[in-house]
Amino acid sequence: MKKFPRLYSLSLNKETVVCEVGNWVTVGNMAVIRWNLDWRRKLFVWEQELEGRLLALLSTVKWNREMLDGWI
Repeated sequence: MKKFPRLYSLSLNKETVVCEVGNWVTVGNMAVIRWNLDWRRKLFVWEQELEGRLLALLSTVKWNREMLDGWI
């Protein structure tokens, strides 16, 4: 919320944890996360750029299926 307040305000997933908006899929021989971000309306172009930055940031995290997820 602090890094992307505009996207948070548009999110339909405010009460979910990260693992509930990402699904593991197999691409080739690798397991990757495909994000399912739900917005209350279609994003404007400048908001789509924010979404791209958010997804780029998420791609830098080394996720694994055993990670615990929760509110802190």
